[in-house]
Amino acid sequence: MKPVFGPEAQNEIAKSVAEYLSRRGVRKNILAGKGVLLHPPFSFKTHSEAAITTVAIHGSNSSARFECTRVVSSAYRPNIAFVLNDPARTLLVRRLTPLQRARLKLLNCVKPMSKMGASHFYERSRKQGGETQVNARRRWGELRTEYGFDTTYEDRSKMFRRGNSLPIEEPNPRPSMNRLNRDFWKAIYETNQGRCAKCGVKVRFQDDDEGNPGLLDHRRPVPYGGSDDVENLQLFCNICNNLKNTVCQACPIGYRCESCTWAFPARFHDALVLRLSPDEANRLAREAEGKGVDPRQLAKELFLLSLRKWQ
Repeated sequence: MKPVFGPEAQNEIAKSVAEYLSRRGVRKNILAGKGVLLHPPFSFKTHSEAAITTVAIHGSNSSARFECTRVVSSAYRPNIAFVLNDPARTLLVRRLTPLQRARLKLLNCVKPMSKMGASHFYERSRKQGGETQVNARRRWGELRTEYGFDTTYEDRSKMFRRGNSLPIEEPNPRPSMNRLNRDFWKAIYETNQGRCAKCGVKVRFQDDDEGNPGLLDHRRPVPYGGSDDVENLQLFCNICNNLKNTVCQACPIGYRCESCTWAFPARFHDALVLRLSPDEANRLAREAEGKGVDPRQLAKELFLLSLRKWQ
């Protein structure tokens, strides 16, 4: 995931895109962001100006065009590519991910703006791809949660599809954590003494039956420039991981993860974190500028002054 600048950028991006399109798991259909589903065969072109490279991926039915500074993937996420664009290499442009033929066949079972009863859906799905009832229902839900299609259930007994034939959201398929856990779980668990790095609760060791479930968390999310290296991993309980995921989806500090209490909680164990509204933060910044001091120092002085008044 090393950043590339200058004249080498276009060659590196072209090499990354070519390698991605040649993968065995990516030769069928590609979701290239919200509203784009490309059918094979695929081709692509690149054009570079300054530090920005424009990539156009063409399918037999449509094409996707985007500006980027880097295209990255990981050995732990072999069929997902992240397209990034900005000097800090943290702005996600889009995800590229294959849509397996089995899921596409399920999608074709129900036409846009129609619904289908569960039994009929199971029958149609078996004819389409031989799916079992359990997998067909689960994968219908995944078409919405992981691939961005406008599919849902009605009364848990009917499959319902609204009028959009293309994804209405960015695809976000879950990566397989098996290899990450195999390579890193034991070492990180022992380093953290089996405790959540955020709240300190005891986490059970993988397959143990007792204790709080835990998992490996990425300090900087992979879609925003994070790696799958051990330095970017920490041990979290499920609750803290879900809370961090919610924060990351609309990061209030612009993905400056080095300053985030969720990404590096050990740095803030002895710190007091003040949650200010945008108006309050702007007022503090103006007051600090007028006094010629750092906003953090002014906040500390005001806090100590307030404590003395309460004594």
